[in-house]
Amino acid sequence: MGTSRAKRAQVAERRRRAIELRIQGHTWDEIADRLGYRSKAQACNDVTRALQQNTRDLNLAVDQLRALELARLDRLQQIAWEVLERPHVAVSHGRVVTVKTADGREVRLPDDGPKLAAIDRLLKIADRRAKLLGLD
Repeated sequence: MGTSRAKRAQVAERRRRAIELRIQGHTWDEIADRLGYRSKAQACNDVTRALQQNTRDLNLAVDQLRALELARLDRLQQIAWEVLERPHVAVSHGRVVTVKTADGREVRLPDDGPKLAAIDRLLKIADRRAKLLGLD
């Protein structure tokens, strides 16, 4: 049968207090005496378990945050790719710039600036993703 919620709360509080005492520099014997552990080894083991659980909880939270950040980067990357793939024309004084071809036709002058900016942004997103995943 599982441990009751009240018992788990008691254990968590005793572990919290044991960690606090250890941080304050108390010996394992002092912690055991003060908090009712049977031995200094039991106090040490309990603190170790609590710290391991805290580490697992922290790692889970970090993993969740990393997943959220990766999803955001995916969305930003998608937008940057859309900008990169879309045609861009040069505009001057509110008008599309045109040029005449050798055969006399007027064509819109392409603007490579937005594409180059999108490439730079994609590289920054890739760099951020590599840092987030520890690939560097």
